This record gives sequence, structure tokens and C-alpha cells, in this order.
Amino acid sequence: MRLLLTFILLACFGQVGHSLTTDTLHFNSDAFEAERHVVLHIPDDYKYQSESVQLPIIYVLDGQHEWFVNPTVNTIQYMKYVYEMPNALIVEIPLYSRNKECSFSGFEGEGNALYRFITSDIEGQLNQYHPNDYRLIIGHSFSASFALYAFTKGNGFFTSVIAHTPKDQLEAIVDHMSKNDEILHENVCISAGSPDSDKDMHHRRTYDEVKLNYPDFFSKIHSIESDYATHNATPIVSNPQFMSELFYLFSRRFGAIAKVDLNYKLEEEPGTVEEEMEKIRTASVLGPYYYPPEIGEYFGLASRYSNSNYIQHAIKVIEQGIEDYPKLFDFHYELFYLYIDSDSEKAKFHLLEAKRILLEVEPQDEYTMGVLQDINKEILARNW
Repeated sequence: MRLLLTFILLACFGQVGHSLTTDTLHFNSDAFEAERHVVLHIPDDYKYQSESVQLPIIYVLDGQHEWFVNPTVNTIQYMKYVYEMPNALIVEIPLYSRNKECSFSGFEGEGNALYRFITSDIEGQLNQYHPNDYRLIIGHSFSASFALYAFTKGNGFFTSVIAHTPKDQLEAIVDHMSKNDEILHENVCISAGSPDSDKDMHHRRTYDEVKLNYPDFFSKIHSIESDYATHNATPIVSNPQFMSELFYLFSRRFGAIAKVDLNYKLEEEPGTVEEEMEKIRTASVLGPYYYPPEIGEYFGLASRYSNSNYIQHAIKVIEQGIEDYPKLFDFHYELFYLYIDSDSEKAKFHLLEAKRILLEVEPQDEYTMGVLQDINKEILARNW
């Protein structure tokens, strides 16, 4: 049951794909008529995937404030680690002149420079990474008001928004949003800090007044009133809950497929291989967009079938995983074990493919050298 063991290791220790590669993109901005930069965090799984795996984008404003972006990015990573949210391209956007760049007037026209910078300049830079159309924007205080403005003005460009303790023009924004039937209120998250004078009194007062004036709007959105948090602590305590709420359906998308009991055995007999794969394809969504299983999800689904001896089901799941993640040696290694008792030629092919990809893609560290040694033992034992 190597596959089950591998899945447990992946789930518990994150052997594959929970780190980030960080790059700084410098480019000329048409919106600001100057050179700007953003910091891009790319999940480690990216190096394994084909172009069929298109990642959502998370825009994090106030990239100049480490106290804000670092815990926000760390929260995203942790929530991803426990499969509460998907892999994503995370874009930190430093603001050079914060108040000026976040200021806006009305929702008509082409939008202010920061809005055009995100929706045009940055988007153009990200095309090479094959993103999908799911976009989340996160801001705090002054940039929170801008995030709500951008979400509203984009009218579907941004899928969701997290706005921590907004104050600037909050009532005007909420008034506009509440009158727009095309706005998906369930994708809006607004937090507020403590009403204490030494915490978040002024922002909380504005929030309370607007909530009182627009009770119907606030009944439809996600909101957190963090009665003990300061203005700057509110994002840190609110982000995990907001992200769980926004990605709740994503986190459960495969929960009804191949359900297992406490002994990790299937609760009922599965359909045919084709029927089960169609269930997986149908569930492979992120909001309204197609999003295939991630590496750990492929292992998890396959292990449910293989642990109840539905080996052909497990094989098909892993074969589909190879189509989406062709540079991951682990899938071929699993197929070697799944095929070894029924088709020695296919088992041989996948074992040799695992070795080839391991040498071409992975760093030559202690872990990979240990795996390579195990693969070579299998090759020698079978005279392959």
C-alpha cells in the first residue's frame, strides 16, 4: 500500500508542493507612466504542472508593509497546506504613495491609475504563468476601501474581495454595491476591529454606522467584528476565517467521491472507472472555473480506491494526474506499484519514467538520492 503511505506523508509533512518560489517583476507601467515592480509568489507545484492547470490569482495590496503582507501570505500558505484553499499565484503590490494611489472618485470612467495598473499592466505580466480567471484582492484600511472599489468597478473582473477595517468612502461604496444586482455579495468580506479608543475606534465607528444603515447588505456578505483586535491586528485574526468561507465549496469538492470509513475503506461500491472519473471532472471547479485536482488531491482520491482494491480506478486517477502534472516523478512511481502484479511492461515503463523525471526535475538532495537508490534497487532486482 505504498500509495496510501505516500498520501499520508504528503498530507502530514508536505513532501510535495507547499513551498513558494518568489520573484520580483520589474516592468514599465502604462497606468503610472513609470517603472514599477510587484513581488510574485509561485507555488512549488507549478514546476510540475502542464498548461491545463491554471492557477487563481491573489492580489495583496500594501506590499510595502511587511507586517501586513508576510502574515497574509503565510496564512494563504497554511490554508493551502490543509487544503482549505487552492494553490495560487500571490501578487504583492507595493504602494509608492499609498493615500494618493488608493484614492478614487466614483465608479465611472476607466478607473484610477492603481486600478488600471492591476487590471491591465500586472495582468499582462501574469499571462505567461497561465492564470485562470479567479481573482481575489485583499487590502487593509485605506487599501481596503480601494479593494472594495476595485471589486465593484471591475463588475466581475475580481471574483472576491477581503477588505480589512475600511473607512474611506465606505458608505458610498456599500450604497453602490447594494444597488448593483450583478454584485455577488457572498464574495465580499469586510472586517472591523475593536471599538476601544486604543484599538480601532474610528474605523469601527464608521463600520457600525454603515452596517446600521445597510442591514440587508451586511446580512448577505461575510463580516467579522473582532472586538479585541487593534486596527493592524484585525487582518491577522480575520484572514483565516474569511479564506475558509470564500473557499468552503472548494475545500469540499471531492468529499462526496469515494467516501471512506474510519478504516479508510470505501463506504459503498464505486461506479465504473469512467463513471468515477466523470464525477471527478464534474467536481473539478473553483467557483465558476474549471480547476483540476491538485497533486495531493490526486493521491488522496487514488488511495481511497486502491485501499479497497479498486486498482483500475486508482490507475486511471494517477494517469489523469500525469496529464496535469507531467513533470512529477511520484505519479509514475505509484503506477509502477499499481501495475507490478498485472502488467510488468507498463510497470517497467513507469519505473524508468520515474527515474528519468527524478534526475531531470528534482534537486539532487538527500531525499531524491534516497528515492533514486530505491528505484535502482527495483531495476536491478528485475533485471530491467
